[in-house]
Amino acid sequence: MVDLWSGGVGTIEDLDEDSRFAEEFEDRFDAALKSDIPPMTPRPNLSTATMTCILLDEHNHLIWGDPRFERWIGRDVVDMDVCDQVRANGVEQLVQTTDQDDHPLILAYAPIGTARHWPIPFKIDREGSGAGIAIGALSLAHLSDALIETARAAGLTNLEARVAAALVSHGHMRRAGAHCGVQYQTARKAASAAMRKLNVSGQAQLVRKMSELVTSVSPPREDARNLLIDIFGFTPREARLALLLAEGHDRKESAEIAGLSNAVAKDVFSCIFEKMGIEKAPEIPRVVADAFLSALFARADQHALASLPGEREPLRILHRPDGSVVAMSDYGPKDGRPVHILHSSMSTRYPFRKVVRALQNAGFRPITIDRPGYGLTDDRADADDMDDLFAAGADDVRLVCDWLGIKRIDLLTRGGAFAALATARMHPDLIGRAVVINPDLLQEHCTKRSGTLGLVRTGFERFPDRIESMLRWTGSQLTPSRIAKLIDKTLKTIPADAQSLSDAESIADYQRSFLVFATSRISGIFREQRGYVTMADVLGLQDGRDWKLLIGDADPIHDVAEMIPFWRAKLPGASIRNVQGAGRYMELSHTEAVIDALNGAIA
Repeated sequence: MVDLWSGGVGTIEDLDEDSRFAEEFEDRFDAALKSDIPPMTPRPNLSTATMTCILLDEHNHLIWGDPRFERWIGRDVVDMDVCDQVRANGVEQLVQTTDQDDHPLILAYAPIGTARHWPIPFKIDREGSGAGIAIGALSLAHLSDALIETARAAGLTNLEARVAAALVSHGHMRRAGAHCGVQYQTARKAASAAMRKLNVSGQAQLVRKMSELVTSVSPPREDARNLLIDIFGFTPREARLALLLAEGHDRKESAEIAGLSNAVAKDVFSCIFEKMGIEKAPEIPRVVADAFLSALFARADQHALASLPGEREPLRILHRPDGSVVAMSDYGPKDGRPVHILHSSMSTRYPFRKVVRALQNAGFRPITIDRPGYGLTDDRADADDMDDLFAAGADDVRLVCDWLGIKRIDLLTRGGAFAALATARMHPDLIGRAVVINPDLLQEHCTKRSGTLGLVRTGFERFPDRIESMLRWTGSQLTPSRIAKLIDKTLKTIPADAQSLSDAESIADYQRSFLVFATSRISGIFREQRGYVTMADVLGLQDGRDWKLLIGDADPIHDVAEMIPFWRAKLPGASIRNVQGAGRYMELSHTEAVIDALNGAIA
């Protein structure tokens, strides 16, 4: 695979400084678009509270230990022979064991040099660590608080959420009930209600759904199959049946799909349960998820897992009439004036927390929604067949507002202008004021091709059939450090943006909104990028007087002289303000102007 990030005369971060590299990057981008692009590597979102490790020196003596390791696992399960093997060959290993509660557990053994990239802060207090070994573990069984929060966000009651979380941890309904302090029948009723609300059938599907919601990712089948073979010694047939069970099929269905008789399948199931050290099928989805997460954890890649910020999102999961899900966050307060912050075409619903606080202080109620095929929201089956490729999320805005009892909502966006326009066109009675920061242009109406994004868009224009595969690869290459460097390089000539994105919180918020693009549903990103390149025009509104456009004269992506006439034609009567010295991120650099515009003032 062609490497866009490094090679030749420089790295991608040097693009604005070295004209020779700009030419080389264009050549490499062309080559990348024409080459075979590997699948995107998922990057789950997990708190470091679910991870633990210890460090051993060259003699296998403890030199540092996370207290949780002893509480969860205990050092007696550490296999010193595996430590010696890893020390000898320098390659990490994943080994099956059990924790203190007899939950199946995967231990990751790795050289300390590799473990320095693990997302766990550890210290080495003595010399002799060069040949040391790190032993780490990651398990959803120890993520009960986040599981309960996620279940409550999906509309489950407190008891339903507690039972569902306990079922993930224990994989056994009686144990889940005992853990929650309720009778078996009460636990079953709570789990059945949870299944109905999450649109799943069976305990295994419930566990799998909970695991996916809390991590934002589902293990790719081929990766999971190979891990089951490596870790548990499964045969290919055993691995296939185990994955079918993990996906929520019962034993009879799994046997039929695999083409096995009941008698043969019965023996295979017995082997699966024995090798995994489990008793019930609902335990399998969590063990499969743990195996996949542990494999990412063991890698020498500090960005294989994206850790969550300290503040958790006020996530809610709603269901469309067909049972598919819509993810939204309502930041409150309930008596505030509702404003929907639409995410850009390349990010997800996570907003800048600084902007959320400013809106709340000004009397607004910020609400964000992942559009179809973004973040945690399921795509629509008909989305790719729509005439307007930016219109798929309009009905979800109505769904959210109806559920929240909101009769009218304002819009605020940067990078989602066409989605906002489609929403207002399809639901005019619902939309109040709309404030658009640096509204985008379709490729047909945009001649600016400078900078990294200009080169990328030119490549997409030349090879529209390669947009999906190229974005998958690009998404897998995004890491927090690369995003931070690109922010710095892109914005260094725009003082207003550089200052606005100089604090750690805003950078973390920006990174998070992009990193989820590498972990979950991303078909919406492909569709909207295809819309920019292939659509010649979009329908506007008959009356745009409630729309306020804020355009920075230093916007690095579009030309002001092209933006203004395009959007005047789409929004007759709209107020347009050209903000001197402003760049791309006016919600951060000119927050007061944005709030004034939402309140009807634009001068």
